[in-house]
Amino acid sequence: MKNACVFFSPRTVTLFLALFGITTHLASVGTTALLASDLRLTYFTGLSLLSYSLLSIYACYNGVAGVIQKSPRKIEIYSWYYCFDTLIQTLFSVGAVFFTFYADLGLCQNIFETSDDVLGSYACDLTFNNSIWFLSAIILANVLTKVYLAFVISSCARDLSKQLDEERFVGSNVIVVPSPAALAADEEKVIYVAGHEFVPYNDEKKN
Repeated sequence: MKNACVFFSPRTVTLFLALFGITTHLASVGTTALLASDLRLTYFTGLSLLSYSLLSIYACYNGVAGVIQKSPRKIEIYSWYYCFDTLIQTLFSVGAVFFTFYADLGLCQNIFETSDDVLGSYACDLTFNNSIWFLSAIILANVLTKVYLAFVISSCARDLSKQLDEERFVGSNVIVVPSPAALAADEEKVIYVAGHEFVPYNDEKKN
């Protein structure tokens, strides 16, 4: 995969996603630490959120370091994290859409239960249903985008690994060609006797 997003290579996209992930999860850690009491989070919930954010920062750091240092292994760590994060978000998104469509929320009924405004109740239902479809389309687009980006990150790791293997293969098969000066020096060492090349007598061969 040469270009992941028309003008950007998989390495550029991976680096951007990893840096963006570090920024957002650092903000999440700060928000959770400062507003834990205001949000009325339990100890277990707050600890879980902080742990996941710190784990995400570590994974995103591996993504940044892998692109800069050309380390496929570190990019693979980030790739596995991004796939897991995509899976979790997909499950939550599907659950939210399913709940919104099939749960009996009774929102409009609660709003107009003390009123005889039938038209207002109908308009509320129509607006709510249209909003559900619109939000579902946004959620679906977000899930598909994250799945595509997960493939881009995985492709970045594979391409970089292939590039390093090719460089190692070329480096191990370098053919050294002697310079013309070295060839001329070797020719000068040859001794000719009566028009024939003189080969010194070697006692070791005889023994």
